[in-house]
Amino acid sequence: MVWNYDFAISAFIMETVILVFYMCGGFLPVKRNQFYLVLLVDEILVVFLDVVTSVMHNTHNEYSTTSLYMATILYFLLFDSANVMYFLYSITLAGIVGKHQKSYMVFAMIPAVIFAFSVLTTGFTGYIFNVSKETGYHMGPGYRFIYLTLCIIIAETIAVAIFNRNSLHREEFYCILFYGACIFVGATMQIIIVGDTLYTNAAKGIGLLVVYLMIQNSDKLRDKKTGLYNSEAFAMFGNEVDSNIGYEFFGIGIDNLSVAKKMYGEDGVNFALKDVGRWLKKNYKGANLYYMHRGRFVIAEKCDLEPDDVRTAIEQRFKRPWNDGSAERIYFTQSITFVPRDIVGIDNKNLIGGILRSLDNAILKGANSFTVVDLDIEDTLKRDAIVEIALNRAIAQNSIEVYFQPIYSSQKKRVCSVEALARLNDKEYGFISPDEFITMAEKNGKIVTLGRQIFEKTCAIMSTYNFEELGIDYVEINLSPVQCMQEGLVDELVSIANKHKVPLYRINLEITETATSDNDILLNIMNQLVDYGVTFSLDDFGTGYSNIVSLLEMPINIVKIDKSILWSYFEGKSNIFPKIADMFMSQGLDLVIEGVETKEMVDKLIEMKCAHLQGFYFSKALPPESFVTYMKNNYPVVSKDRNKIPYMKEKTLLQRVK
Repeated sequence: MVWNYDFAISAFIMETVILVFYMCGGFLPVKRNQFYLVLLVDEILVVFLDVVTSVMHNTHNEYSTTSLYMATILYFLLFDSANVMYFLYSITLAGIVGKHQKSYMVFAMIPAVIFAFSVLTTGFTGYIFNVSKETGYHMGPGYRFIYLTLCIIIAETIAVAIFNRNSLHREEFYCILFYGACIFVGATMQIIIVGDTLYTNAAKGIGLLVVYLMIQNSDKLRDKKTGLYNSEAFAMFGNEVDSNIGYEFFGIGIDNLSVAKKMYGEDGVNFALKDVGRWLKKNYKGANLYYMHRGRFVIAEKCDLEPDDVRTAIEQRFKRPWNDGSAERIYFTQSITFVPRDIVGIDNKNLIGGILRSLDNAILKGANSFTVVDLDIEDTLKRDAIVEIALNRAIAQNSIEVYFQPIYSSQKKRVCSVEALARLNDKEYGFISPDEFITMAEKNGKIVTLGRQIFEKTCAIMSTYNFEELGIDYVEINLSPVQCMQEGLVDELVSIANKHKVPLYRINLEITETATSDNDILLNIMNQLVDYGVTFSLDDFGTGYSNIVSLLEMPINIVKIDKSILWSYFEGKSNIFPKIADMFMSQGLDLVIEGVETKEMVDKLIEMKCAHLQGFYFSKALPPESFVTYMKNNYPVVSKDRNKIPYMKEKTLLQRVK
């Protein structure tokens, strides 16, 4: 038999090109990428030996029988190992690791080991093939067992992919199927259609190319602004805790990113972030570098670096400006956090999630801070696990409670509005603070569902207890930054309000300074809701980096001053509060002063003409029944002619105010 290896040569060239691009582009050191690399190299060697053995068998009289046997056996063993690597690569994509991975591997190894044994003994049995210097290569009675083994491993791999489909991204699932289909088609063509033409490995090459383009191309895991790995890549890297023992992490946070965007523009800041990325790549060549969004960088380093040296280098560099692509130079202020390798080595499957949170919290402490994460992270992880369990249970059972904290009107000398606040009391873990479970909801993607439930419960309570008759003009409801980016938010909120017959002019939505970073998206949503009668307030002013001019361009009626600014003023630490109050009031905006706790504060704030006061001096947040009792006992409505807010007709989805 004379073998036609033209397709094999083409496959060898194609797979070698893939390998060059894969190595030059760099790849994340995680198991899936390492297995793909091994699979790719294995396939290149298989194709190479396929061509070599074909040449040898075509000219068999020029080689000894021993060399013919050895080359052919090596080819079949590598062919067998490549099939196993395909299986291992696929189950790694599905996130199957540890004991489960070993259990799955047994199924692939059984036929592979049997085949390997058959190949190694074929020199004595002639079962798979036999060769001689005189007559050349001949298929043995068990030759088709090669392809039977191949088909068994393909079938097992596809079965595992289907069974674990929810753990795979769509493109990963279809790539596994496509690669298996390529092998099946190539083997069928070689066995049934043209037996002397080498199609199988050429078909594998096509499969490897598609896998590279669809899921192994490192560009898919790189941030476009900086050229560094993105947050998805870091999550992928972090999930393999056992493999990453020995790494230590440095986190860099740009504290003045929002201010820089307002001053220099989005494009200029993005170019400067790219400059930061270039500097990190130049100075930490052996490290894995990540950009986590919102000015967060992470260095994952396995070599021994002195934390103080890294800190000094970063701080010194950030004292100089960064290139924004034009004549301007941008100065960033930064904070740094360090996670030692002994923390990373803790045996905890949720460790990386805790590290991510620790990095973010440390970065948020402020400019020029340096934080070392210690072993207390274990307590944080345990608490995170409890909070997540309680949150998921509350959302599933729709058991989040809504409490109401009164807001006193200094002009009307009574409580005329109220803030709706979410509360979580778990049957097993007790009270979970809003700071904990709302942060967790934003982290695990449940914030949209949580926000929807809170809004609906608030509307239901407003309707049930008839807040208007209690003298409540409007209810303030918090809107998270994630909700502000949600497609369909406007129709959803309007639909819920209409369902409970709550006029939307009695709803005031609170947005944070963080939410205002994407002005265009937020402004569009706000304007649509304003058309329905909704009003807006800016919550916790003073905790972020808002651009005042941009805020004044938004349809905001009320600004809520964070309690930290108020307390700092009354403690004599800062005199900025009156200036902030005068600035907003001069623009015709009402103020809600949070954290009011003493009569001295009340008297002074009323003297300063602050419109609304909120805090424990008046009342803590109360459950609905207690709030109703509080209002009836302390602020009964004595006249139907009380000074109401301007009346607006209730609107439906199709009846907006023009």
